[in-house]
Amino acid sequence: MSRFVLVFRGPGEIPQDELRLIREHAGVRILDMRPSKAVVLEVDGPASDLLADVKKLKHWVASEQRTYRLA
Repeated sequence: MSRFVLVFRGPGEIPQDELRLIREHAGVRILDMRPSKAVVLEVDGPASDLLADVKKLKHWVASEQRTYRLA
């Protein structure tokens, strides 16, 4: 499972039709929606289809969430 942060950088609120498109991908589970127009989600399986669709959306940016150990 991978986690991604998607940020809507357009004007106004997150468009619900675009959010629905993201949510309907197989294996996608939304974990958190931030007031800053960021969506944290988990993808069970390959994320390539999801990322390809997000790339087509005009005002969205996607980044894989990574954690680093500080020793």
